[in-house]
Amino acid sequence: MSKISDRMKSEKPWAILGISRKQYETIKPWKKSNFSRDKFEELLSFFPNEAIQELKLHASADLLTEKLFESIK
Repeated sequence: MSKISDRMKSEKPWAILGISRKQYETIKPWKKSNFSRDKFEELLSFFPNEAIQELKLHASADLLTEKLFESIK
């Protein structure tokens, strides 16, 4: 199978992250990780979906906690 057909059948990186394609293109997570886009997407495909969801949950909790304590100051 060619590389293009592999990409067509694999889950899209924005779907793995649980965001829209537009959000994915806007936030450019590969730049924040200092990887090329292709390398970032390849590495992302190695993580189980449960691990990604767990990381998102913790990140959301951290953001909520920060906002809570900012409002108390």
